[in-house]
Amino acid sequence: MAEKRQLEETLYFHNPWWAKESVPAELLEKFKRPVFDKIASYLSLNRILVIKGPRRVGKTSLAYQIIDRLLNQGVPPKDIFFLSFDDPKARGDIDETFKLYETILGRPIQAGGKIYCFLDEVHFLPQWEFFVKKYFDKKYPIKFIISGSAATLIKKSTESLAGRTIEEVVLPFSFFEYLLFKIKDKKLAEELSSRHKDFKLGKRPLPFSPILEQYVNIHLKEYKERGGFPHIFNVKSKSLWHKLLYEDVIEKVVYKDLVDLYDIRQPQILEKLLLYVSGISAQILNISNIADSISLSREYTEKYLGYLENAYLLFTLKKYARSVEKQIRSLEKTHLIDPGLFNILEKPQEGNIIESVLASHLHRFQGEKIYYWRDKFEVDIIYKTNQTIIPIEVKLKDSVKKTDLNGLFCFMEKYHLRVGLVATKDRLDKIKSGGQEIVFIPYWQLMAVL
Repeated sequence: MAEKRQLEETLYFHNPWWAKESVPAELLEKFKRPVFDKIASYLSLNRILVIKGPRRVGKTSLAYQIIDRLLNQGVPPKDIFFLSFDDPKARGDIDETFKLYETILGRPIQAGGKIYCFLDEVHFLPQWEFFVKKYFDKKYPIKFIISGSAATLIKKSTESLAGRTIEEVVLPFSFFEYLLFKIKDKKLAEELSSRHKDFKLGKRPLPFSPILEQYVNIHLKEYKERGGFPHIFNVKSKSLWHKLLYEDVIEKVVYKDLVDLYDIRQPQILEKLLLYVSGISAQILNISNIADSISLSREYTEKYLGYLENAYLLFTLKKYARSVEKQIRSLEKTHLIDPGLFNILEKPQEGNIIESVLASHLHRFQGEKIYYWRDKFEVDIIYKTNQTIIPIEVKLKDSVKKTDLNGLFCFMEKYHLRVGLVATKDRLDKIKSGGQEIVFIPYWQLMAVL
């Protein structure tokens, strides 16, 4: 009886709208990320919605914003069920939890309207996928919204839900989102949003208005230092946001999440590997060198890199090749997922940081694929869509010579491409050479519209 009472208290704690009929103001973020409308549009689909991404990017905040919209649309408060398994008190028998929920609801779940069921940090609930699958396959009127930080576990779990899910990855704020969050002037926000909407990679964009350019450059330094994890946006003390970013993202992922998920006995080696990779971000990985440097076998180095990638702390690029076999066999480039992480790990050269930021932004831009390329010369990023391929070089020197672009010209000639792009310090123009066109665009302007 005491256990049942405690569970009921836990449910009411996680669902304050059952009593107040609204989401408490302190749980609601005023700023809605562009991904909010995309996720909200999935609610009408007959699919299990899976939201995944690293810690502290605002997945739970998005859930509260969706709940707020549902309540405003007239959904009865008790038809919205939220439970976070980050809370150990919530990790009991989920079937028993649902039975108690039906008692609170006052009816069997299948006997009424649609139930919106939010299961947050679901990777902490063993075999959650079988519970969800059972209700989904029985066609109960339940819309499941699943969220979690552990990509591998969610991926493995959702394999048993094949054909039943739609997934969305939520990452730290891009520079465009960061600017929208910071902007106060409506006209400036409209100009920035218009540039973002109309931007096509490979075409010379219109220059920013002087006031927008000034605004972007005011916040550029701050974004490069802090990055896009929203929980530190309003923290002024540098030492404090360093501490929060390390403890909330690195420490909890490396020493808690990955240890729990993969039974890692020496998590300090994981952190050592992350530090090493941070220092060589935007460089091609040599697994043997890394393994020797951190005194780890090649096998475990590759395995641990996979863990860090699955936790969304970093991502890798394969070498571009027309042959899939050559891509698979190639060495990979690595990039941290967010610029703020460089300031609490190891900092590479400025050009490498900017390359990693652009790669991260392009990595999520319209869901297209990116690679790198190296033959005699190297190209930093290859952006590929179904329609086109665009090679991109990052050149932050005050003066970019034609010989600095040998990699671009070589790649464009090899694959018969007309357009290449150079992210520069502040140059905005284009040149033509032998039927090929090179577009120069300031890196900060490119970051702001991606």
